[in-house]
Amino acid sequence: MSDYYEDDFEDDDDPQPAQNGCTTSPQDSTGFERTLPANSPWAVVMDDELDMGDRIAAGAMGAIYAGFYRGRPVAIKTLHDTSHNALSSVETELLVHASLKDSRVVNLVAANLHPPRCCIVMERCECSLFERLHRRPDEISRRTSLNIAIQVAEGMQYLHTRRPAIVHRDLKSHNVLLDAKGDAKLCDFGLVNTREVTAGTPNYMAPELFLSKPFSTSVDVFAFGVLLNEIWAREVPWDGYQPLDIKEKVTAGGRPSTPRTMPYACESLVKKLWHSSASLRPTFAEALPMLHDVLATLPVDRALNKTIELDALDSLAGLTLQPR
Repeated sequence: MSDYYEDDFEDDDDPQPAQNGCTTSPQDSTGFERTLPANSPWAVVMDDELDMGDRIAAGAMGAIYAGFYRGRPVAIKTLHDTSHNALSSVETELLVHASLKDSRVVNLVAANLHPPRCCIVMERCECSLFERLHRRPDEISRRTSLNIAIQVAEGMQYLHTRRPAIVHRDLKSHNVLLDAKGDAKLCDFGLVNTREVTAGTPNYMAPELFLSKPFSTSVDVFAFGVLLNEIWAREVPWDGYQPLDIKEKVTAGGRPSTPRTMPYACESLVKKLWHSSASLRPTFAEALPMLHDVLATLPVDRALNKTIELDALDSLAGLTLQPR
C-alpha cells in the first residue's frame, strides 16, 4: 500500500511520529488549544482507541499509517503542523468531508484536533489511482479503466449536486483512492473553501484558474478531462514541465497528448471536458451517459456471455494500457 496518499506534486516532509501515531508539535505562541463543540460531526479519537501500524505514505501535510480504530482497519493521517491556523484549516476541511455521505467518497471515521496528538482517521483503501496507473506494471483493461472513470464522475456529480455545490478544486489521480474491490473514492477536500483562485495542482488546472478569473464547478470538469486522458495514457500529465510552463501552454490552448489506446468516442468526450471555454464543458450529469455509451461499445461474446476485453486485440498491435 505504498504511496497511498503520497503527492508527487508537493514537497515531501517526514518528521518522526510520536507515540499513538501523532506528530509532536508545540502549541502556537498564543497557547491556543482547540475545543470542539459537543455536537462535533465526527467521533473524537482517544489514545487507547488507535493501534498504529506501518507508515504507508507521506506528504507535505502529514504521514499516513495503516492501523486499527476500535478494531476496524483504517488509515491514520498524522499532521505535521498543529498550529492554530493549520488546525483551523483542517477543521474547515473536515466539516466539508464529514457532510459527505456517499459510496464514491472516502469515509471520514474520526479525528483528533487537540495538540499535540492530532490525527485524522479514514477508511482504509488499497492504493491511490496515481500508484495504480504509474507505479504498478500490470495492465489495466479498458473496461476497468472506464469503470474507474465512471465512478470518479459519479463522485463528482454527487459533490456538484450538493446545495450549495461543492467544487473540489484538486481532482487528480492522487486524490482518487481505490478500495480492495477496485472501486474509486474521492478524498482530500482541503481546497473546497479556499479563496485563493490559483490554488491547486497546475497539472490539472483549468485556464480560468491560471488567469485568476471567476470559476465554477466546470474547473472540476476540466480536471476530470485531464484525469480521463491520464487513465488511458498512463502518463503523468505535463510530466517534467514547470508550473509556469504548464500555465503558458494551457492558457494558449495546449493539452496533454491523447494516446492511441483511447476509444474514439472517449477522445471526443475528453476534448469537450477540457475545452478552453468553461461554458462549453459538459456537466458530470451530461458526461456520465457518454461514458456509459463508451462502455457499451465494448464487444460481448454472447455465446459465452462474457465481455471480450479489447486489450487482447490491442496487445497484438502493441497498444496495451501500460505505464510508459
